[in-house]
Amino acid sequence: MNKVKNSYEDGVCPDCQEDIPDDIVEGGECSNCGHVFYELVKTLIFTCPECGSKDLGSVERVTVIYPIKKIRIDGDLDYDTENTIEENGEVQFYGCQGCGFSLRDDNDITITDCLKVPVWVEKHCKQE
Repeated sequence: MNKVKNSYEDGVCPDCQEDIPDDIVEGGECSNCGHVFYELVKTLIFTCPECGSKDLGSVERVTVIYPIKKIRIDGDLDYDTENTIEENGEVQFYGCQGCGFSLRDDNDITITDCLKVPVWVEKHCKQE
């Protein structure tokens, strides 16, 4: 069983439909078109249990620094909006973009760890 070949539907190159050799290795190329083969990672589909939306979002708190170009005597500040500095965000929750439903673990605690998202999706969302 070749994991790389089995990652592709019907064991053929997605670009030219040529059969993938049984001895293909990770990073190997299709002899016909040059497509580079990798073991494809299974993906999951989120379906909101409240509204049925497929759109999951990461709601984050982000610090943004706007450099100030001019300080007016009346207190009006002139910001340089083209050269903002953004720092890493802190996840507040993962939730449905359609209705705001937030993912919660078995202890009813809001999920903020990205590694817990696939576990939740596998458990709560029917996969096709």
